[in-house]
Amino acid sequence: MLSELRSIQITILFLISLAHFQVLLAQQQITEEKAVAERTLLLINNYRQSKGLPALIAIPVIYEECLAHSFVMAESRKINHDNFEKRIRKINEMLNVSASAENVAYNEGLDNPAEMAFKQWKGSSGHHKNILSKSYTHTGLAVVKGKNNSYYFTQIFVRVIH
Repeated sequence: MLSELRSIQITILFLISLAHFQVLLAQQQITEEKAVAERTLLLINNYRQSKGLPALIAIPVIYEECLAHSFVMAESRKINHDNFEKRIRKINEMLNVSASAENVAYNEGLDNPAEMAFKQWKGSSGHHKNILSKSYTHTGLAVVKGKNNSYYFTQIFVRVIH
């Protein structure tokens, strides 16, 4: 009886330790994803400023919509702009938005995912136009790390009317 109780205690301690370890791993991934997103936005804002444009102002409500979309893309393993209008409607509930656009990107197995996404966007005329547009004042940018060291990026650009 005492032996069974001890075995149960050890199992419980093991499960608690395993859960704690999984939480730490998830926190580490979130921190990495946030760092990649911040690096990407820094590259974009530095580029805009080098062209005489103001930096885009990051807003949490836009980030949340970007994060949700990047998560959906990572789960489905498909890069897309599905439900863009729905994301903008949700953002517009909090902000007075007059113009909007979205860039998405994907890359895999790279040591520099932020730089690669930025390079991909600069090399695409539509994405590049969004980055350098004078129409946009605010942004959100989120990254979700998927399987096989893949990264899914979503950036939404908006003009906020005060």
